[in-house]
Amino acid sequence: MKKSVRVIPALLFIPFALFLLVPAPAHAGLFTDTGKRKIKEILRSSVLAGTHAGIKVIALPSGKTIIEENGTKLFVPASNVKLLTAYAALKLLGSRYAFITEFAADASGEPATVRTLYLKGYGDPSATLADLNYQALNLSGTIKRVTGDIVVDNSYFDATLFGRGWMWDEGIVPWNAPIAPYALDGNCIDIYFRPAPREGDVVRVRSVPETFYAVVVASAVTAQADDIHILRDQTPGGDRYFVTGTLGIASPEKKWRCTVSRPGLYAGTVLKELLTRYGVKVDGRVYEGTASTAAVCVGRYASRNMADILRCFLKESDNLTGECLLKSMGAAECGPPGDAAKGIAAIKKVLAESGIRGKSYELADGSGLSTYNLLSPDILVRVLQTVYGDFSLCPEFMDAMAVAGNDGTLKDRLKESPLNGYVRAKSGNMSGVSCLSGYLQTRKGTLLAVSIMMNGFTGTCQPLRGMQDEILQVLWENY
Repeated sequence: MKKSVRVIPALLFIPFALFLLVPAPAHAGLFTDTGKRKIKEILRSSVLAGTHAGIKVIALPSGKTIIEENGTKLFVPASNVKLLTAYAALKLLGSRYAFITEFAADASGEPATVRTLYLKGYGDPSATLADLNYQALNLSGTIKRVTGDIVVDNSYFDATLFGRGWMWDEGIVPWNAPIAPYALDGNCIDIYFRPAPREGDVVRVRSVPETFYAVVVASAVTAQADDIHILRDQTPGGDRYFVTGTLGIASPEKKWRCTVSRPGLYAGTVLKELLTRYGVKVDGRVYEGTASTAAVCVGRYASRNMADILRCFLKESDNLTGECLLKSMGAAECGPPGDAAKGIAAIKKVLAESGIRGKSYELADGSGLSTYNLLSPDILVRVLQTVYGDFSLCPEFMDAMAVAGNDGTLKDRLKESPLNGYVRAKSGNMSGVSCLSGYLQTRKGTLLAVSIMMNGFTGTCQPLRGMQDEILQVLWENY
């Protein structure tokens, strides 16, 4: 799930420099009574009737509390969990850490020939088709035939594909992708469909990558309106995707990103097809198993470094990355296989060093997709304050956060506001949950750590996002 990084105007780097170099101005003083009153009025709005809301704001670096309402109450944080995961990953693994992918083979005794080829991943959430293509091309330079099978070794992680408390009925949407130590294209395939020239004809479909792992069956027809549905069913060799419904005759080509059910089989099948393309004859089949201890390494590749991976993780709120980080931290701290329990213990160890007691919150995953997670505004602000005080990781952490009005999940928020470029934060939204935690630099040059959490509402979260933006505006104007 690699995304190109857009060049951000120079203005955005001015606030970041000020974050680290400029202390709160002498005239800042106490937060004005007007500002506090306005924020309390927002929190007591009829729009929030029946909704649980909490907020904590502190000034940095002093840690002085600006405003707090229900600051120690626990809320479902959604993707605000990612702030804890990112902080722990930088602390435990480091900004230069790279995930390894290894290829090994059983020798056959014949030149350029091996018996079994093994692919083993060590937690990389960022592998792309281009990466695997490059690896296959390199392998084809020394291997011309595989007389046996291609085996994908997923043993660096446990066999649990989903997080505790994840919704069973989420379907095949990309934010609910299965967890694996080698995640090709986010363990997803893209299905494209476009209308046929005449109404009543079956729509045209294709998949990327084009692979025998994924068979796309279309029964959807071209019509006046769009009403497309895609279902997935397992086959012995992969997955079958059924495209049903209707597609408007004037509709442009559309893309749906769909998860795969067996990440190892998916990656191994595509690897076999790429090797065949490059002239390598593979006699056997593809399956998930364990690499032989006698196998010899024939290729070793490193992912992008942690700092780069965290940009996708926080800016784009990538859930799979969070779970791979969680299990990788567990494996690094407690030994493989990495699992969620080991990873959560690793995060709690890091937070305990900052004085955050493990019994004061609940973690169930590394992405925030689980409704079992419980955090308070106070805990999130303390994490932000701890990060700010640790120059060994603060620049990478802040650089990975979405910039309001410019990129990531905050691209369209505060775009026409004076706050454009002066908020770096993580949003968190799911059914009944809307949260925002991060850093704000005010018009007076004061840096604030902010956490706003809202739970227990019905309908769209858009009005609550608007209220969060209003609160940020009040803070920006009054401090």
